[in-house]
Order: sequence, then C-alpha cells, then structure tokens
Amino acid sequence: MTPDLLQAFEKCKSSLSQATLLAHPKHTAALAIVTDASEAAIGAVLQQQKGEDWEPLAFYSHKLNTAQRKYSPYDRELLAIYEAIKYFRHMVEARNFCIFTDHKPLTHAFSLSKEKCSPRQFRYLDYISQFTTDLRYIPGPENVVADALSRIEEVSYTIDYETLARLQENDSELQGLLLHGSALKLEKRKWTETLPLVLLGMRSSWKEDLQSSPAELVYGETLRLPGQFLSTDDSFTTADITQYASRLQSHMAKLRPRPTSWHSSSTSPFYIPRDLSTSSHVFLRQDHVRGSLQPPYAGPYKVIERQPKFFTLDVKGKTVSVSIDRLKPAYTEKEDPNLTIEQPTSQPTIARTAERQTRSGRKVRFPDFYRP
Repeated sequence: MTPDLLQAFEKCKSSLSQATLLAHPKHTAALAIVTDASEAAIGAVLQQQKGEDWEPLAFYSHKLNTAQRKYSPYDRELLAIYEAIKYFRHMVEARNFCIFTDHKPLTHAFSLSKEKCSPRQFRYLDYISQFTTDLRYIPGPENVVADALSRIEEVSYTIDYETLARLQENDSELQGLLLHGSALKLEKRKWTETLPLVLLGMRSSWKEDLQSSPAELVYGETLRLPGQFLSTDDSFTTADITQYASRLQSHMAKLRPRPTSWHSSSTSPFYIPRDLSTSSHVFLRQDHVRGSLQPPYAGPYKVIERQPKFFTLDVKGKTVSVSIDRLKPAYTEKEDPNLTIEQPTSQPTIARTAERQTRSGRKVRFPDFYRP
C-alpha cells in the first residue's frame, strides 16, 4: 500500500469516527427545536441539552412548493416552526421545550393581536401554542445545522469524473486486474447485472471470527450457490439457457386453472336452511350498522335465479346478486283460488245516546256502558 493510499484511508476513518451521531433521548434533559427557512426549503433539528452542549436527536428538511416559495420571510420562518413541530410531535408532546429561530420578529408573534395576523398565520400560531409559546432568537452564524438543512440544494459534489476516469486508465494495478483477472472476477459490465452475485457472495462468505456466514446467522442454514462461485475453470458455462427457457414455456403452457371448491370436508361449509332452495321469496340480512328497533332482516324479496353460492333477487325493482349466507326462506300463505271472502254490505250502526240538558243549561251525553 502506497503512502498516499494509507493517508486517504486514515482520513476516511477519521471522518467516519468524527461524524455527527444522534444521541439517545433522556426524559430529564431540556429540549429545543432550532429552525431555519430559505427560499427553497426549510430545515430543523431537535436537540437536547447535556451540560453546556446540545446533542442532536433528529433532523428534518422539507422542500417548499411553488406557492410556499412566494411567502414572505416571516411566513416561511413561521412555516418552518409549524412543520417542525408537526414532524417532532411524538417527541415533544407533553414536554417543555423552546424554539430557536434566526428571524427575530417571530419572537413577538404571540404578543400581537389577532387582527394583525393573516388567517394562515393565525392558524399556524394556534397550532404552535398548543405545544409551546417560548420562541427565542438565535443569531444566524450560530444557527449552523438548521441553516445547512434549509439550503441543502447548495451542497455540490466536488468529484471530477473525467479526472477519475483518466486516473483509472493510468493505474497499473487496475489495468493488471482487468487484463489478467482475479478472484473478484473484475470485468467491464453493467453493475446492475453484477450486484446480485456480489451480494450473494458477501452473504455466503465464511467469517473466521464468527465461524459462520451471514446467511447462517439470518436464516439458520447455508445458501445454495451457483457453480460460478466454486469452479476454477474460466470456461465454465451453465446448461443451455435456450433449452431451459423452452422447457419452462412448454410447462407453463400446460397449466390450467383448477375449478373452485368449498375447501371443506363436508358438502356444506356453513348452515343453509333446508327450504332455501325451494322457497319463492327470501329474507335478506342487513349487514350494515342498524339503528334501534331496526329489524336484522329485510324483505321478503322474490327469487329470480339460483346459483350454488348466490341468489339473484328482485330488491325494490332492481336485480341484485346476494350470497346465500345472508338469506333465509320466507314462509308465506298460499292463496286458495276457491276461497271467497264476504264483504259486509253496510257498516253497523251504533245507537247514540240522547242528549240531556243539565240545570245550568249545558247539553251533555252520558255513555251507555250496558248497551246489549
């Protein structure tokens, strides 16, 4: 390994070890949300205080839409606080916390009257006040994390791909691997076609310290590997793919869907009334939420057609297919064509009692309870 490679490796290792890590939440620590907004995005960080320092618990960044980009700086900063509380609600609810913003006019937002706020501002402030009203000012140079999250579009990559390609062409070690080959089977091909085999090899590799492979730790058994991993011959080829594809196509063409069945040992999977197959009318069970004193069944409805699993009914002039588990037979009286009902020729008359006049001159009628 050359000194340059060793120096680059040590630099990468130092950068990874010093990267920002999320802290474990403590219920006794003080919480704070730091927000910031730009013309394109908003950002926020939830942090807890440990001694004199602040530890990050979670980050949040959101890109503004076309309408939100037209907001004033005051409204964008207020939107950042509103969205941050909505995002961190599960962590700040029922907790005392403060909000830091680099937009100083927001610190006086809760002291303004309702008439000086727009409906949107009043709605945002109403939601924020349900959690906290402690808005504090933080200078812009000190608002580093939230400011970076709200201006994520300004972060640009410094990789020069042309220089990288030129260095790869001039690298003697890489050219030697491409020319003579290695155990890694380094070839010029699409990485999307090679990635599954690389991942399979990593999952099946033997770990000396664990005395097992990652696949054994996850699945409890080893994976079946293709012959390319075990063959030492470069000319190793698999079976004719064309013949395999033709055999697979012929096998799939012979498959036919099987008819549906009841999937039960008995002929009837559930209780079916005996007279359901012969009754001309049926009652229909109402499966929706019923009100008080509402009957569970509606009908009777006339049966138009019978199928093994459903009946076709005439429900209020409409043809409806209903499963038989919602039906029960309706027993109606058969009309006798020879039976005649005599209609009364006249209404019976009820004798009225005679009116009587009292001594005060009022006319009254006394009921005759003992009328024969």
